Amino acid sequence: MNNQREQAFNDLVTYICKQCQEHGFTLRELEKIPSLVRKFYYDNAIPYRDKRD
Repeated sequence: MNNQREQAFNDLVTYICKQCQEHGFTLRELEKIPSLVRKFYYDNAIPYRDKRD
């Protein structure tokens, strides 16, 4: 990872953790994030995906 991407990734992780702490999310809830991100990606980021599929 180049330095700028690495810093952006670290900033994202810090933001997520601070939000979890602020809102009282548990580690178990935090561990659900990867599957939620994957679902969001597949629901929204694949070009030409027909919503009927």
